[in-house]
Amino acid sequence: MKLKFDPRTRSHEVRDPKRTLLELTQGDRERERSCWLDTSLETLRHRGADNGLADFLGEVRLRLVPVVA
Repeated sequence: MKLKFDPRTRSHEVRDPKRTLLELTQGDRERERSCWLDTSLETLRHRGADNGLADFLGEVRLRLVPVVA
């Protein structure tokens, strides 16, 4: 599969997340791990504005963080 767009900036257009992840990481689990550990929350919020991730992160901050803090 060849991606015809940058899924980092247009993630709301991803139709098959598992295949997209495989294409981006070539099945390298360490590469996948570094993507979700090393990407800043601000970047995730910005890039996730159109796919629901920003809303999810806001809910986590609002509801979960106070419970575990």
